[in-house]
Parts: sequence; C-alpha cells; structure tokens
Amino acid sequence: MNGVRRLYITKENKVFKIPQNNRIPKKYIEDLARQEVLEVLLYMKSKIGNPQNY
Repeated sequence: MNGVRRLYITKENKVFKIPQNNRIPKKYIEDLARQEVLEVLLYMKSKIGNPQNY
C-alpha cells in the first residue's frame, strides 16, 4: 500500500488521523479549531515481490 497519512498532534498529545478525501468530517474540524497542532505527513510504501527475496 503506497500513500500518505496525515496525522495532527495537539498539545494534549491527542492524535487525529485525517482521511485523504476532500470531505473532512465535522468532528475533526470542531476538535482542531483554535488549537496549535503539529502536522505529520507519514509517507508509506509497501515492498511487493517474492517473499524469498526478504
């Protein structure tokens, strides 16, 4: 699975995983509003091949 995961970390050490689609659920917007957050972009890449090569 290749892709990017967006994580937002608040000062209270709560982690929010935001989906990649354009429609962000309202609960995320309300929880993150007026807060300082750290945005983390986690890039993922899977290695697909013959299991004997690992």
